[in-house]
Amino acid sequence: MMNMVGIPKILNTKRDVYNLHEMALNNLIDRKEWVIRLKKLKAEDIFRLPILEKGDGYFIIPKTERELPKIYAIEPMLIPETEETRKENEVYKITGEIPAEDFIELSGGHQEAEKLGLTVEEIASMIEELM
Repeated sequence: MMNMVGIPKILNTKRDVYNLHEMALNNLIDRKEWVIRLKKLKAEDIFRLPILEKGDGYFIIPKTERELPKIYAIEPMLIPETEETRKENEVYKITGEIPAEDFIELSGGHQEAEKLGLTVEEIASMIEELM
C-alpha cells in the first residue's frame, strides 16, 4: 500500500477536498495535519493595506476592491503623477480615527473556501467528523 506523502498546499477543486477528507477518515493521511489544513481553509483572509499618508483627522490608503469598514468616511482622490509613478493614482482619503500602525487590516472573507465552492459550515462539519 502506498502512503501519501502529505497534503497538497494548493487545493484545486471541491472534489480534492472531499477525496483528502475521505483519506483522512481512513487514516491514509495525517488527521491532525488535515484538520489544520481545514481550519486554514475556514479562516478569514486578512489583508494589510499600507497607509500612504497621515494627516489631521484623516489618512490615505491605496484604492482597493476590498470592502472598507463602515466606521470610516471614505473619499476617493487622485494623486497627481510623479517621476516614480508616471500615472495618476487613485487613493482613498479616509476621515476618522487614525490607526497607530502604518497599515489597516481588512477582512477578505473566506477566499479559499469560496473559490472551491465550500461553505464554512461544510468545512466545520468535516473538522467535527475527524475529532
